[in-house]
Order: sequence, then C-alpha cells, then structure tokens
Amino acid sequence: MVRVIFLRRACWCSALPHSTQTLPRLRVIVSAGRRGAYGFEGGHSQYCPAPVVQPVSTAGAGDALLAGVLMFGPSILVTPVLQGDASHRTLYLPDSPAWYDFWTGEAHKGDREIEADATHRIRNIGREPTEMAPWALSVMAGGGKAVLPLPPRAPMSSDRLLPEGVLVLWSYTDLADSRWKIGTKYMQLQQTSNCAGPFKEQMGRIFNSSGWGAYFRRGHLFIKKAEVEKNAPYPDFGCNFELYTDMHSLEFETLGPLRKLNPGETAEHIERWWLFKDIESGDSESWIDSIILPAVDRAG
Repeated sequence: MVRVIFLRRACWCSALPHSTQTLPRLRVIVSAGRRGAYGFEGGHSQYCPAPVVQPVSTAGAGDALLAGVLMFGPSILVTPVLQGDASHRTLYLPDSPAWYDFWTGEAHKGDREIEADATHRIRNIGREPTEMAPWALSVMAGGGKAVLPLPPRAPMSSDRLLPEGVLVLWSYTDLADSRWKIGTKYMQLQQTSNCAGPFKEQMGRIFNSSGWGAYFRRGHLFIKKAEVEKNAPYPDFGCNFELYTDMHSLEFETLGPLRKLNPGETAEHIERWWLFKDIESGDSESWIDSIILPAVDRAG
C-alpha cells in the first residue's frame, strides 16, 4: 500500500492594538472519529468541514512527535508545523514498509523519526518539461466574507496611461450578484447559502501586488499572505489571488508563478497565516481601513 506524508502549517495569532486580551496559540482540533477543525481552542472552525480523521497512536514515539499528527483513512498521514517561525518539524512515522513524501516523492521507512519541511511544492513527475504553477487553496467555512486589496487609485496623468491591474472573470461570474462588493480600494465576496442571482457559484481572480487577503467570519479574521514576484508570469492572465464561492463554502486561494519544470524539478510556494479574534464586524471600506488593515500590518 502506498502511503503519503502531507504537511499542514498551523498558524499563530496575536492581539490587535484595540484588543483587550492576549490571544492563545492555535492548533488543529481533532478527536477520534470526528471531523477535523481549525480555529481557536474551544471555538468554531474557520475551515469547511474536512473528511473524517483520526489521530496516530503508537507506543513507538513520544507525545511531542505525535502532536497534531493525523491519519486520513489508512494511507495518508497529515501533520501541522506547530512552531510559529518553523518551516519543518520532526515527526514519527508509524510502522510501514514505505512512506512517500507527497511533494518530493522521497521514500521513508516506517517506525522511525524524520524531519519534513512544510513548504507548498509542485513537482514534475512526468517525462517531458511542463509549465506549471503551485496553487494553495483554503476552503473556508460558510457565512463569512473575503477581502482582497485592489491596486492603488490615482487621477489620470501622463505617467498613468497604462493599466494597473487584472480582474479575471468566469462564465458564471456576475458582478451584479449581491455577494460581490467592488469598491475603490477593496473587493469583497460574501458566502451565503441563500443566493437570489442566476448562478450559485461565483469566481474571480486578480493580480494582488500587496500579497495579502483576509476572511472575516463570526468575529474571527483569517489573514493569508504570499510572496509576490512582480515580473513573473502568473496563471489565468496573470493572477495570483483567487476567490470562489458556492452555497456551502468559500475558497480563498493563492498561486505561485508559472515555471517550466523539467522532469524531477520542483517549484515552491509559501503561504503565511494568522488568525485574530474579537474583531468588529462591518462591510464598508472604512471598516477595512480601520479594523482589517491594522491586523494585516500586525501580521508582518
């Protein structure tokens, strides 16, 4: 049986300037036979419900090596990186003839400790050179709204005759749909199970030179950042951030640049996550300026 090591990065949180308390660290919250959750301990999950997972249990490793390590069915092992600035962790592999790193294809024997890094990777395992890009997708729980910054606005002038940004639409993208809110400085997409428009799904991509996006839900704010390579080619007419929603959830996605990978070569893409709580709700651009941006700045 082929087994695969997946790694999921857990994020840290910190208090906003206007917050009255220091926030706890985050962890993946799971219990045997139940669905996984991602959020503050004792709180609701920020992620859409995941497949049934179970913690790894073995006498061959200490508690520290098993912290957060989960099995998705019999063949997929998932583990978070629990230290804020770490890019890798040591984990215990249960006894098995072979485990394979999903991102690199590297084989490992079971019943021992290994060190694995947590960077998103895409690898060309074919026989021919292929153009491809890493794609990092977060499926957020319903009932929230996503926020992406638009390019800075300025009056027309002789040095501002070229386009400043990209907005890519799909056949079912309807900017008249009430779930969209396109402003001067930001675009927002609301997730709801009640849609009056002709299309249940909505999707849009932009080139986001600021490299951040946010998802607000029930007083919690999830912030995602990714490095931007301004002169690099990106997929879908040059986009690096994407929003998609349907009746159940909202997908909050980042993309890396397109690269031509020869057989065996790998491209990397790093996201950094933060989660804040006790965030005041709103939907105006002044709310984003006064409430969301301080969190973005604090995230670093």
